[in-house]
Amino acid sequence: MVITPAPRGANPFDDTGVQPDSNGVRRYPGLHQSLVEMLSESVRADPDAEALVEVGGARLSYAELWDRAAQWAAACARPA
Repeated sequence: MVITPAPRGANPFDDTGVQPDSNGVRRYPGLHQSLVEMLSESVRADPDAEALVEVGGARLSYAELWDRAAQWAAACARPA
């Protein structure tokens, strides 16, 4: 197999399916609008599924991750 380098200035990532929006920002249509939206959907779909696994350590389900993120966000929102 011969690998030919991309021309200088070319996007090194696969942009198949990427479409510019009305402001010219290139997006993948059909994806979640934010990480919060993606996590929320995962919590609703299967709250007990593993979301994070630390090698040799703790495991968190999507529901546990959601709860911890909510606690962290509430703590950050409190005035000092």
